[in-house]
Amino acid sequence: VEDGSLEQMRRLGRSEATLQSYHEFKARTANFYESPMDLIMIKVFKCDWTVNNNNKLVHVPVSRSSEQKGPFFVPNDFPYHTVHGIQHWILWSDRVLDRREVYAFLRADSTARGAAAQLTFVNPVELQSIPDVHHVHVMLLSASAAESIDADVPPPTP
Repeated sequence: VEDGSLEQMRRLGRSEATLQSYHEFKARTANFYESPMDLIMIKVFKCDWTVNNNNKLVHVPVSRSSEQKGPFFVPNDFPYHTVHGIQHWILWSDRVLDRREVYAFLRADSTARGAAAQLTFVNPVELQSIPDVHHVHVMLLSASAAESIDADVPPPTP
């Protein structure tokens, strides 16, 4: 994700095992939920739900006049394949969050605050698996992994 270009973003991927689990999960949940958005709104946002004419679960939209739900910061169930020590989290929101709001949320969250480094990004539309629910990918580098990286970097030469 060096420059945020579509080419760079396409390099992010899941391990073969995670990708297989992801496809199996999608196939299973398609039998119960009308859409991936319904799954997220019911499971993550805890929205009420009903059964539609297709005998599938659909979320009951939250009234815009009611209190905003979220954002919700959860580990990614199917994380991108990264080096050891990086955790892949998702910040779900019922509206688009600007960079300032994302960082304010992360500064207030104990898990994110405990990371040695953070990287945040939103996938380009072409790569979004659930485009109907705004979410930010958050990569957290653990302190122990950062120490290991620092130990591997030779000191600068004078």
